[in-house]
Amino acid sequence: FPSHDKLIVGGLFIESFNMKIFDRWGTLVHESSDRNNAWDGNFEGKPMPSGVYVYTIDVIGRSKQKVSLTGSVTLIR
Repeated sequence: FPSHDKLIVGGLFIESFNMKIFDRWGTLVHESSDRNNAWDGNFEGKPMPSGVYVYTIDVIGRSKQKVSLTGSVTLIR
């Protein structure tokens, strides 16, 4: 990623969240509950290879309702 490209969680009514990103082998390469800690495509300070990464995001909104999302993101270098 160029320095400005990062994967973040955004929304107006989010009280808290937990985002996890996994590589194709199921290794956890990023976890965050802090909006300032976005994924920049690195793992342990090293660039990850291009490919598809799976994310899970658990969000709790202002109404205390929990929503869980799962999907994929493609990292292109």
